[in-house]
Amino acid sequence: GTATFNAVTINKTYGNSTLTVASGCTLPLGNSPTTKSHIVNNGTITIGTGTWTHTQNYTHNSGSSLTFSGTAIDINDGSLTLNAGSITAGSWTTLSIERSLDNTGNVLPNGLNVNFDGADYDESGTVTCGTATFNAVTINKTYGNSTLTVASNCTATGNFTRTYGTIGNPSSAYTFIIQGNFSMSSSETIGGSNLTLSMEGSSGATMSRTAGTISSPITINK
Repeated sequence: GTATFNAVTINKTYGNSTLTVASGCTLPLGNSPTTKSHIVNNGTITIGTGTWTHTQNYTHNSGSSLTFSGTAIDINDGSLTLNAGSITAGSWTTLSIERSLDNTGNVLPNGLNVNFDGADYDESGTVTCGTATFNAVTINKTYGNSTLTVASNCTATGNFTRTYGTIGNPSSAYTFIIQGNFSMSSSETIGGSNLTLSMEGSSGATMSRTAGTISSPITINK
């Protein structure tokens, strides 16, 4: 229709509820919104300043757009799937996500600090980086059974920090390039034969391990 919304609140408390934004529809969520629902975006979502805190999945499809003027997006109990479309977010610096990140559509901007977290129950997931390069990457999944599995080649131009959480061995061979420092703690394992950790970049860097096992091959190319 031709209706124009002033502000929209999304709070679907039933876990399997899905809100689909149709093509041609614009949802203005305002500043620092908190939303809850599986969201499938085929239209336009606009968000002002601050942090967008979203619970459950968000899917971004062909023809969709997200205009975000804030600095951080926090996805809880869900995954972020970017199949296509566009994101305009010149001030965006930090992405936190508890389950999977799929940038198959190459929508993410370069240079984000990405945190894979989760504490309340199994927050396992996969990460498909597409063409985006991250700044710092932190894995802090404090629930003991949570595993993050790399599903593509990825690059972090900043530091790579694993505080808690298993990093799985992918079914195919991938390389995670780290251009900053590498550190790991807690007892969980990192990788396996199919995940190569490649320390690269023109600047010096450190590698530290206070606990846990590195099962991945490590290459140094500085």
